[in-house]
Amino acid sequence: MRRIKIETRDGLQKPTISPKELVGAIITEAKLQSQLPHNLVPEHHRVDSPKFKTYRIKGDNHRIVAYSPEEFLRQLHAGSRFDSEGTDTEYMQRFAHRLQELEGYLVSTDSPEAFLADLINRGFVTVEL
Repeated sequence: MRRIKIETRDGLQKPTISPKELVGAIITEAKLQSQLPHNLVPEHHRVDSPKFKTYRIKGDNHRIVAYSPEEFLRQLHAGSRFDSEGTDTEYMQRFAHRLQELEGYLVSTDSPEAFLADLINRGFVTVEL
């Protein structure tokens, strides 16, 4: 087994250790120097991670995993085989128009939130659990 020589800041030699022991020593030292346990974060430092949802599109069973209605719209637009031009908002309006022609109902294009909510309410999109 290979051994590693360690020299302290003041130039003293420590006994040699293996690479595995070195990693363990580094982790132990980091935990000792930490003011908080490694798994405890103060309330004011906590960040909520995005809540991803999986959406299934009616017909082709295409799935979109998104953390927000804006992200859903962006991915729906990016995945379009026939209509990838323009902005997401323009795409949403064209999509709503085509949906009205094909399915007979109109969905809101006021915002990505309203758009997605209407798609879900009409059964065009379902949320997987």
